[in-house]
Amino acid sequence: MGGGYFPVGGPSMIARTIVPIIEKSKGKAFVRAPVSSILINEENKAIGVVVKGHHIFSRIVVSAISSTITYKYLIPQTHQHLVQSHLKIIESPELASDTCYMSMFVGLQGDSDELNLPKRNLWIFPSWNHDENMKKFRNDYSEDFPGIFISFSSAKDPTYHTTYPKKSVASIITLGFYEHVEDYKDKRVKHRGDAYNQLKDQWKERMLEI
Repeated sequence: MGGGYFPVGGPSMIARTIVPIIEKSKGKAFVRAPVSSILINEENKAIGVVVKGHHIFSRIVVSAISSTITYKYLIPQTHQHLVQSHLKIIESPELASDTCYMSMFVGLQGDSDELNLPKRNLWIFPSWNHDENMKKFRNDYSEDFPGIFISFSSAKDPTYHTTYPKKSVASIITLGFYEHVEDYKDKRVKHRGDAYNQLKDQWKERMLEI
């Protein structure tokens, strides 16, 4: 396995390529356009969305966020009864997932050749017993991470060092559990206190040591 596909010029090229096609078909692409609600007609059919108070109509509405968030927060209260049976199934203990991901983006001095960065993705596990790896980390977050994914997009993109000479980047992703940070759920981002920051710093240093 030599790695995965990567767009030449970086992920932004996906948008730059597809937006002209959308506009050619008389469509529009918006940024910084948060959807606050889905518009539903008298026949209980989705007919558009509400963005910053503006109604945008469409024959088809596709939600790219989770079904739980879509049903809970984008379906108007007047139509919540239509999705309660779906929510009950989705939120049942048998389907509930409490696994989450922690991501870190690292900037490096030097190009990919100098740093000998691979184009392939790296997967690192403490053992092949993945269930046991997850169990150990869940019970004690000072244990080894149950899995680490590392990717160097600057090594995959042949145009990267033309745009950003002598620089490289790495993406590091690992698994975590919501219960490890649940105590901070009601606190604002960047205002969650010293204990939370210390926990993040511990995980950051451990991820960098891999």
